[in-house]
Amino acid sequence: MNQTTVQHPDSIIASGEDVISKTDKKNELYRYIVTYIFNEMANSKIMGFDNAYVYFAQNYFCKDAMTPWIDTTKRFKICDRANRLAPVLIGKPAQRLILWTDSTETQWKNLYDLKNKWTVLAFWDPDCGHCKKEIPVLAEAYHKLKESKIDVEVYAPAIMDMDNYKDWREFIEKNNLDWINVCDAKRHSNFRYEWDLQSTPQLFVLDKDKKIVARRISADQIEDHIRHLEDPNFKPKAPLKVKDEDNQEGTED
Repeated sequence: MNQTTVQHPDSIIASGEDVISKTDKKNELYRYIVTYIFNEMANSKIMGFDNAYVYFAQNYFCKDAMTPWIDTTKRFKICDRANRLAPVLIGKPAQRLILWTDSTETQWKNLYDLKNKWTVLAFWDPDCGHCKKEIPVLAEAYHKLKESKIDVEVYAPAIMDMDNYKDWREFIEKNNLDWINVCDAKRHSNFRYEWDLQSTPQLFVLDKDKKIVARRISADQIEDHIRHLEDPNFKPKAPLKVKDEDNQEGTED
């Protein structure tokens, strides 16, 4: 799985199914292999491997007959995690977002109205200490990409309440966040659940058709990754990895 399989989710799925097919489902080896592959995907730091995580969760761990040793509570947690992840995986179309840009709720901006080649979707919280470090890094990358004439825009939904409105506006001005700033301070939208936002910031890269091409990516990787998407010959400074704190629901067995 690690040395003879191309490290891409589709290849991992095919290779995993091939190995599993050679085992007897009543044998301990079957249980070991299925669990091993699943936990490797749950803990992977390679972007896109959560596609394989969702596949093995839905096809094995959400089915009693395929993993009869899993108790009901653990199975529910795994399936809930997989079902929430499924709509926001790489390759999926971005879910619609129509949020307001000011406190009067008179100016609304639809994510799908953006016609740029690349869109960075940046979910953040004005009260989040990590966001206060990452968002200015994203702004620097955004300005460098714009200076290079790369057709990119940032659509940045803030997760906040009206009590934070003033802080939100001050942070935007202080850090020259001259992209599309939107929020849902009155909680009209369910985007926090729909986009599986368990921590902030959460950054996604979308193509011109609003298909997700990158997720769980840090701000300091955005510039290199978009340059690589523009030109496959461009070599990023470091291998692309997802955020260290983002693991999925695995099984201890």
